[in-house]
Amino acid sequence: MTLSALATELAVAAETATRGLDKALPSADVVILGNLAAAHLQGGDVDQGIHIARESADAASARPNNTVGTARAHQIGDRLPAGERQLADQIRSLVT
Repeated sequence: MTLSALATELAVAAETATRGLDKALPSADVVILGNLAAAHLQGGDVDQGIHIARESADAASARPNNTVGTARAHQIGDRLPAGERQLADQIRSLVT
């Protein structure tokens, strides 16, 4: 199995799990999505990484008390392509 296929399989599993997260764990989905976005970007699956980074940013924005963490936000922002600077800045702005 290639890294891209594995990353896609993990993304599907994580999205399924994220949808089922209990509301008692409101920050978990932001963390999971942030980790997935970083993994996709690191693995070279930029399109999927951008898609998941947007989901992570939206989830974090909807829950202002939750963030993806400073190191993770910078890791995601640094790996986004130049055309996604606005998204990178949005993600970085979510860290406290």
